[in-house]
Order: sequence, then C-alpha cells, then structure tokens
Amino acid sequence: HLALELGIQCVDADEGSLLVLDEPTQELVFALTVGDAASASTLRGQRVPVGAGLTGLAAMTGEVQVGTPSYAAVQQAAHRGDTAPRYLIAAPMFSRDRLIGVLTAASFRHESQFSAAHVQLFGRIAALAGVVVAEGQYTQQLRHAATNGMPASSPLEAVQQEIVGLLQPMLADENKARAVLTIIQQLTRLGEMR
Repeated sequence: HLALELGIQCVDADEGSLLVLDEPTQELVFALTVGDAASASTLRGQRVPVGAGLTGLAAMTGEVQVGTPSYAAVQQAAHRGDTAPRYLIAAPMFSRDRLIGVLTAASFRHESQFSAAHVQLFGRIAALAGVVVAEGQYTQQLRHAATNGMPASSPLEAVQQEIVGLLQPMLADENKARAVLTIIQQLTRLGEMR
C-alpha cells in the first residue's frame, strides 16, 4: 500500500493500482487502488489478460509501458463516467525472474503527462513493490500450510511448515512478525552468499 501511495505521489498521478498475476488464468487482477475510494471499490477484482492494453503489455514484455490506455474492458468508477485515464504508467513487478503483477499510475487530467524521469522512478518503485508482494504471498502460503496441516511436498517445505507452526504465536503480533521476517531475510542472504 505504502509503495503504491509513494509511487503515485512521486509521479503526480491521480490514482494508482496494484494488479497481481493470477497464474492459472494468466490474468492480472486489481487487488488495490489508492487515490480515489470510488475507483478502489469499482476496480477491485476486475481482470486484465496478460498482453491486453498497456498493463497487460507491461506484464507480457517485462518492460514499463506509458501512454494512453487502450484496454476498454476495465470499468471505471461511476463518477468518472466512461472517462478512462488520459495517461497511464504500467510497470511490471518481479521477484527474481517471476512476474508478480503490475503497478499502475493513472492521470485523468488533460494537461498532465508523465516525464521520462517519472517513468524511470515508477519502474524502480514497482521493482521494490514486487519483492514486498512476493514476500507477503510466500508468508501467506506458509501460514496457510501450517494452520491447515497440509502435508509437505519436500523436506525443505516440512522444515518451513514446522518453523511457521512454532512462530505462529509471534506472527499474530505485527511488530514481532516484522522482526521474524527480517531474520528470515538475513538468513536467506547468508544462504545466497555460499
């Protein structure tokens, strides 16, 4: 949420959205929109196929796209009428080489355009957001597996489930969960150094 808010402020956009990849359907799903409450409500859950419009093209090519949106199937909030954004930045989010989704910044103002510096900065924010979203998805998967007693598919997964089970009480407290995440990230970095 914070990365998206920072991104739209830095590029002077009216609103922005975080779309996550639904891998089985190869569609991007609007998960979060900031800047306009009505848009957040309207956009949430809508889908954009990978390859469709600027957002889908960003996902398909792995490159930041900027311009006038061309995918008309996205329904806008009622107060916007049929008015689509005038300009859009769509930046892919990755974790390592895996596509996580796309971060967008939209401007509805006629006089507003995004500069090359805006596009570059927003791309960097999307890169950061991709890592954060991937970590959140991974943590959620581990919690789900640990709380539902799902069998591990490998010895590594069994260890991960055991660790999550032991840490479950701490993960309920946000500050303790962040501390645990920091420790896990440090251990991961140590493992990558070998």
